[in-house]
Amino acid sequence: MQNKKNVILISGTSSGIGFEIANLFLKNKNVVVGISRKNRIVHKNYHHLKIDLSNRDNDIIIKKFFDKKKFRLTGIVHNAGMNIPKKFNKITKKDYDIVMRTNLESAFFITQILIKYLKKNSSIVNISSFSSISGGPFSSHYAISKSGLETLTKNLAIFFRGKQVRVNAISPGLIKTKLAKGYKNHPYFNRVILNRVGKTIEIAEVVKFLISDKSSYINGQIINVDGGMFFR
Repeated sequence: MQNKKNVILISGTSSGIGFEIANLFLKNKNVVVGISRKNRIVHKNYHHLKIDLSNRDNDIIIKKFFDKKKFRLTGIVHNAGMNIPKKFNKITKKDYDIVMRTNLESAFFITQILIKYLKKNSSIVNISSFSSISGGPFSSHYAISKSGLETLTKNLAIFFRGKQVRVNAISPGLIKTKLAKGYKNHPYFNRVILNRVGKTIEIAEVVKFLISDKSSYINGQIINVDGGMFFR
């Protein structure tokens, strides 16, 4: 039987920003379908799909799940991301492929799968990174994957124009997560006008806004949530 509550699919829910986003939506009485290799969330409205998003063969698991549950989606949040920090000349083909498959390909092909499950006036939010602006400066494969995700955001906004589905992206700055461990030593930390690192809840709240009807005239945008990193 179709659930009458809002259903949000979120990738990368095991920790950091994705974990925070999932818990915020659950707190607001939504149904959340989370995708990650590990699970730390236990809630009556939470459904977990244990999937490695670097392997496209696993995408069929998502389709089978929605076929079985008959859920209709209010929102999709492509948050899953991974990095293998290396200088350009040290990045292997294996490194490049796994980063691109996880960060960019998963959003591309999972969105294809989920088109028919999207409700009218639903919303897609892609989580990018300030690396798409800075170009790295380290881990060029990661920066390229996030730049591609921003281009995909604009392309999908055009593609969905007749389906009344909005697509936007958030570009977080330095956020206090395991991925940004040692942020105070990051070369861009001193550029942040607010002189502090961001919190995961500050990203989650913007995601919530973009999924909601309160952002109904925002479409195809890349929203920087970085404390003013690129103004000095």
